[in-house]
Amino acid sequence: MPSFLLLRAGVLAGLLAFVSASPAQATTVLPISLPELARDAELIFQGRVIASRVEEVDGLLYTWLRFEAEEILKGQPAGREFELRFLGGESQGRYLRVAELTLPLDGERGIYFVERLQPGLVNPLLGWWQGHYRLEQGANGEESLSNIRGEWPALADPAQRNQAQRSDRSALQLQTFEGPIDPEDFKATVQRLLEETPR
Repeated sequence: MPSFLLLRAGVLAGLLAFVSASPAQATTVLPISLPELARDAELIFQGRVIASRVEEVDGLLYTWLRFEAEEILKGQPAGREFELRFLGGESQGRYLRVAELTLPLDGERGIYFVERLQPGLVNPLLGWWQGHYRLEQGANGEESLSNIRGEWPALADPAQRNQAQRSDRSALQLQTFEGPIDPEDFKATVQRLLEETPR
């Protein structure tokens, strides 16, 4: 979805949440396939949130999250540690909440698809929750990956999805992950898609 549409929808929903205690209106975000996420993200990395801060600019609150990258799958951040800015936050008894926007938590580890490193978007993660995956450790000590909304991107691009839907609806279900999944399998799939994507 074009960034300016996300900005307009997100700012409207966020302002509604800021000025009223009533629930914010839903933000519309189009589904994005994994090939699209891999192609369109400026940065794809595995890492963790190591710090956060909130600032106010022109009456709006923004949360800056500092990440430490553990593995870079695509892109070139300024260094191993870098910050991403999200619209929304809480400071001195004031808060701004954007509907459908879930911030990575302090100390969270995950795999993130970043649409743009420079500030300017409501949510720098591509496709919002579709570019946000948490790493969790099970009781057996093994790590698994989960999408923050339990929704996994399709493994096929839109044209392939449409063709599958016309021919056999069940085939569409075979083109998605079923989570939680092994993070190494997920990263290997992303790497394969990056190799197949024309530069």
